[in-house]
Amino acid sequence: MSLKLLQATATLFGTVIGAGVLGIPYVISKSGYLIGLLQIIVLGFVVLLMYLYLEKITRKTKGHHQLTGYAEIYLGKKGKFFMWIAMLIGVYGAITAYYIGISKSLSAILGGSPLVYGIIIFIITTIIIHKGINLIKRYELYLGITTVAIVILISILLIPYINITKLTTINLSNFFAPYGVILFAFLGAAAIPEMKEELQRNKKMLRKAVILGATVPLLVYILFSLTVIGTTGTETTQVATIGLGEKVGFHMVWLGNLFAIFAMTTSFLTLGLALRQVFNFDYNISKKFATALACGIPFLLFFLLKNWTGFANIINVTGVFAGGIEGILIVLMFWKFDKKTNKLPGVLLVLLFITGAAFLLV
Repeated sequence: MSLKLLQATATLFGTVIGAGVLGIPYVISKSGYLIGLLQIIVLGFVVLLMYLYLEKITRKTKGHHQLTGYAEIYLGKKGKFFMWIAMLIGVYGAITAYYIGISKSLSAILGGSPLVYGIIIFIITTIIIHKGINLIKRYELYLGITTVAIVILISILLIPYINITKLTTINLSNFFAPYGVILFAFLGAAAIPEMKEELQRNKKMLRKAVILGATVPLLVYILFSLTVIGTTGTETTQVATIGLGEKVGFHMVWLGNLFAIFAMTTSFLTLGLALRQVFNFDYNISKKFATALACGIPFLLFFLLKNWTGFANIINVTGVFAGGIEGILIVLMFWKFDKKTNKLPGVLLVLLFITGAAFLLV
């Protein structure tokens, strides 16, 4: 496997694996592991299909664009507006969660004020995001591999604590409880235009990179949720690593928070760059001001919400609405792009996104 392919693959799974993985065990503990496992697999393949639609659009459309730019090309001004709304909800929501999550994780490991760590994170990430894709891709692969390695290590360490009976509970009344958080945890479409840039001279690799990049999170979520719920069961906390620390010991507090930092940092950088590119490429805003908008507004939200505790609830709502709008628009874009395509898979995707939103609202 070439280095270029590995870097592009890491861009996608590094974007996807973020705050969502920490919330998945909590929501699955409400429905039962078997229901959650089913939803991880189904939504994993649903999002992969959505990504393959976007991959084909991205690869065969000339010019540098982000999601809003592609939406405008194929769906007009209204399509661009709704994609813009989806990205604002999804990316700003995610980056704000990352500011909060990373700063609290650093505080748990090193001590000190989360606000101070938040300011440090803001300065470092703003510099990196302003420098652009060449700097980010140097670190993305290593951060992504480290994240996966830590998940595997945590899972191995949890094996002696797993109680099989905690994995067999089923609560049908909470069947849809995991939906929004799991969908949020798979979101990373904004990384695909960046992958196209990384593979400019090797565009034929893009499809393979998308498939690999979407498969890694699927396997990570199955493994992480199995070992966490098998250990903590109904006592699983909204941020899974906190409950593990309470159950297993301080070494798991340290290791769990280290995992949280790596997982959220990789996603933070790619989403921050994607948002900067939206402002820069699709709205012709200068690079410096685009960086300020991409990093500054979430930092302001972090400051205002620094005592926020509703982790799973926020990413659940973000996943349902941002993921649903984005997914429907990608399907509509693909139908415009390829008028001869079989529309049945796209119809099923749209129905799933609408149903998920309906259950949240009811």
